[in-house]
Amino acid sequence: MEWQDRYDSLIAYWAGYFGRNPRQIKRQIRVESDFNPRAVSEEGAKGLMQFMPETWTEQTSKGMDPFNPEASIMAGCKYMQWLERSLGSLELAIAAYNAGIGRVQRAKANELSNDVAAIIAALPEETREYVKRCMSFEEEVVHA
Repeated sequence: MEWQDRYDSLIAYWAGYFGRNPRQIKRQIRVESDFNPRAVSEEGAKGLMQFMPETWTEQTSKGMDPFNPEASIMAGCKYMQWLERSLGSLELAIAAYNAGIGRVQRAKANELSNDVAAIIAALPEETREYVKRCMSFEEEVVHA
């Protein structure tokens, strides 16, 4: 859809700045908010990248608006970079984006190996499905 493409330059810039794959970030935005910058979840997550208020405060400068598309994309790319560095894999970073880093760290600690598939399998079904949807960006044609 053409309206999705209005964010491509922001996605490309911030994904590049934080060493992210722009296609994966675009897919994550689609899964999170379906490209609606005013989206608010039942749990209170806001914006394109659906940040919970406390995570937004941790990841951004004071006064930044979670409904601002550029701010949301920048913060999402920054947060994904931090999660991947902290957890050691893109799949685990995506899982933590959905379920929280603490839950993923506990699942990782309970596994006897660093088998990413086994760690993800130990997470809730919602998170497993989220990871699958966010990692399937190769299946769709996206223009980021």
